[in-house]
Amino acid sequence: MLSRKRNDPRWAALADLRTKWGEVRLRLAEYNVRGRCDVAAGKLRTVLAAASQRLHQWSEASGAFRGRVGRRLRTMARETETYLHSSEVQKPTRQGVVNAQWYVSEKLVAGYEEVAIRYVARRRQLNAYRKEVIKRVKPGRILTLNVSPLPHAILFELVLGLRFWQTSISNRT
Repeated sequence: MLSRKRNDPRWAALADLRTKWGEVRLRLAEYNVRGRCDVAAGKLRTVLAAASQRLHQWSEASGAFRGRVGRRLRTMARETETYLHSSEVQKPTRQGVVNAQWYVSEKLVAGYEEVAIRYVARRRQLNAYRKEVIKRVKPGRILTLNVSPLPHAILFELVLGLRFWQTSISNRT
């Protein structure tokens, strides 16, 4: 988020999502300490309903969320509604709260990042490739390594590094 464009609605939506999720996570930690799974589950249902509504709004908005991004946001909204309806049927349990927290952090927040901000998805793919390379090099299994994405990965790292450097320099002045 350090190299984001200031007036871009995609980044504003992400900042809003992260802020709200951070606040809810603090409250959920309080409820877990007190053993109040029913209240925590209710709070998570509220977050899921609000997130689904926001995803629908963003998918219908013109501007940064059009085309493929809008369709993927609508799909995320439908998936969130499906998850919300399935969680309403179940009795609130500690495991259900943990699963809902995972869903919000991994499916909603991380999923939104990958859908709305293209280079975040690319960065995650390259991080997975880098981990795979390290995992294969340590035991010496270099011959089974797929090196075809390596030049692209190096170029991508250079471009993002230069972009981050440029943004940090322009923010100082």
